[in-house]
Amino acid sequence: MYFQKGMYRDFGKLLKENVQVPIILAGRMDDPQMACEALGTCCDIVGYGRPLLADPYLPEKIKTEKLEDIRPCLSCHQGCLDRLAHGLPISCAVNPACGRERPMAITPAIVIKNVLIVGGGLAGMEAARVCAIRGHKVTLLEKGTQLGDYGGNRLSL
Repeated sequence: MYFQKGMYRDFGKLLKENVQVPIILAGRMDDPQMACEALGTCCDIVGYGRPLLADPYLPEKIKTEKLEDIRPCLSCHQGCLDRLAHGLPISCAVNPACGRERPMAITPAIVIKNVLIVGGGLAGMEAARVCAIRGHKVTLLEKGTQLGDYGGNRLSL
């Protein structure tokens, strides 16, 4: 039951029918369409917890209808609940900066450079993304037909 999206909607609907106070509903309400449909029938407010660890800009992306840009919470509990249960600092499996926003902050480069990145795999794309955000002029080269596609070729060392 836990991994079912919107798992408490039935409870919220019962509450809405029987009490006259605002209902805040959480529990895997991270599907924007489902959350919007729940407003008024199951709840008055949608509460987000872990989805904001995965994507702190989730509400803004929903508001501006940039749903394809949402980084979804996997409900894996690895970085959030599990780490907290063991007295460790919070993090997130899909958002490595979660809990480390200040030390992992991407700052503008003091000196703008021309950066050449060879290889458009995951690491190459991330390096290109971070360099571009910092203001560098980036050239990313990939021998395959598309970024992230290894085409069965592996680097031999």
